[in-house]
Amino acid sequence: MKERTETLLILVVLLICSFFPVFAASPFSQQDSSLVIKEVLMKTSVAYLWLSPIVHVVTVVLLVALYLYGSRVGRIVDVFFAILFLFIAFSNHIAVTDTYGLARARESNTVSTSRGRQVMAKSTDRTGEEH
Repeated sequence: MKERTETLLILVVLLICSFFPVFAASPFSQQDSSLVIKEVLMKTSVAYLWLSPIVHVVTVVLLVALYLYGSRVGRIVDVFFAILFLFIAFSNHIAVTDTYGLARARESNTVSTSRGRQVMAKSTDRTGEEH
């Protein structure tokens, strides 16, 4: 029963977090939310690009160790993926951008095209000009 309560609590917290709005240090109109998200994701993807090979190599090594040694390395794998999840959760959504200053994006604002590709959603300002 205790595990079920903890799982439910985690799901409720994740659900509540999904309703947090996009915010930035400098004000912007709601129509520009996709631009803020785009700029944050572009900034963070470049900032941590050097870590990608390291994370992938460590992941493969840990998965091989898990296969070979089983539950003896289970805790290490759990800790690694927990730290990786927290790092991704914070680093991919918060950045200091040139246009908006400190900004946090809660999700990628993508739309499926007729060919099934994912593209950034376009927003328009009050004058009807597309961004």
